[in-house]
Amino acid sequence: MTVHTKLYAGKYSSVRLAHGIAPVLILLAVVLLSASCASTPYRVQPMVAQGTITVRGNEPFTAVILQTTSRNHYILTLSPEMRARLITPSIRKVTGYLYLDQWNGRDFAHLDVIRIEPADPI
Repeated sequence: MTVHTKLYAGKYSSVRLAHGIAPVLILLAVVLLSASCASTPYRVQPMVAQGTITVRGNEPFTAVILQTTSRNHYILTLSPEMRARLITPSIRKVTGYLYLDQWNGRDFAHLDVIRIEPADPI
């Protein structure tokens, strides 16, 4: 393919483009995407929250929720063993990783629970 470009004095110059530009751009895109996907995910420190654990919602759409004294609410993601041992309502200290997810069609803070302990005395 030949491209003609106009020079300063009204003269034209022909420039020959390389036919292999498309594969080079595709290869560059693949390399950049694979480099971004290969990076290690950022892992935050687990957070600790204390409050009242209750079960809310109607069957089959119930959720185990932690409400803190500052009225923050977190949906707890529990293993089946943790859920079986949990007695609600109870005041507990929960350690877990915070993430955002949906509940009943709305964004809601969730805690992926690592540990549940008795609450500290107030």
